[in-house]
Amino acid sequence: MLIFSFPEAIDYIQELNATKDDLLRRLAQAKGGLPLGHPLPTPQSIPNLAIGQMIPLWEREWNYSPDADDEGSEDEVN
Repeated sequence: MLIFSFPEAIDYIQELNATKDDLLRRLAQAKGGLPLGHPLPTPQSIPNLAIGQMIPLWEREWNYSPDADDEGSEDEVN
């Protein structure tokens, strides 16, 4: 649990904003280096068969469980 005093909280938020601005600048620079028509800047989507529509990857429900019993797991010792 993080507990900040008011000045520390302001400094932390300013640091987060600076990091965000730096990352957005780097993203714009990377996108600017791609050739025109490159598919990467287009948001990637996957079909959701339940609703019959495409959904962005970041909205996909990930249901992987590391405790799941995978038959093809290479970590198992026979």
